[in-house]
Amino acid sequence: MNEQRIGPYARRAKSAVDALTAAGVTPDELNTLSSTWQTALLGRDPKAPVLSVPPIAADLQAKVASAAAYDRVVTPFALDPSLVVDGVKMPMTDAYLVAHCPDLASSGVGDAI
Repeated sequence: MNEQRIGPYARRAKSAVDALTAAGVTPDELNTLSSTWQTALLGRDPKAPVLSVPPIAADLQAKVASAAAYDRVVTPFALDPSLVVDGVKMPMTDAYLVAHCPDLASSGVGDAI
């Protein structure tokens, strides 16, 4: 799971996985959570403001709920200074997003373009 992320994203993912593991989530259950999340992202309706995530087994949901303390101790994603990329110029990325992204405002690119 973490090997697909770099920098601060990997750090945040590792902290989340550590919290889940401490709550008793097994490697197989981590794979279930990952595939459930990927399924939700792949099936996302871009017109819907809230992502619909398929339900998971009650016992796994209980473990996830007990790991939710992670949310109370980690810096919220939107406020994490290690994720701030203001001022970073990425013209190829901006051009790609203009051509392919239906929601430039949410990505933060809309103001720059």
